[in-house]
Amino acid sequence: MVRLVGTANFPELVITNSDGDWHISADETYKLHDLQQQRVTVEGEATITERKSTSGIFNMKRRSLKNVRIITVGDSG
Repeated sequence: MVRLVGTANFPELVITNSDGDWHISADETYKLHDLQQQRVTVEGEATITERKSTSGIFNMKRRSLKNVRIITVGDSG
């Protein structure tokens, strides 16, 4: 599912699957902008970055996609 998340000042498109949210690189949001709230199948280069707080404690993983290519749009059944 393609979703818009964030705030008015910092909106981001994400694709949500069973693993969580996959953030779409800012320069490729045009590919998915009109597909919000729809199911899609995509291909892309995945990157998982561990984020840590300033004290060095692990906070979360950020999953990102770039070079996105849309395979299908619509219900997968």
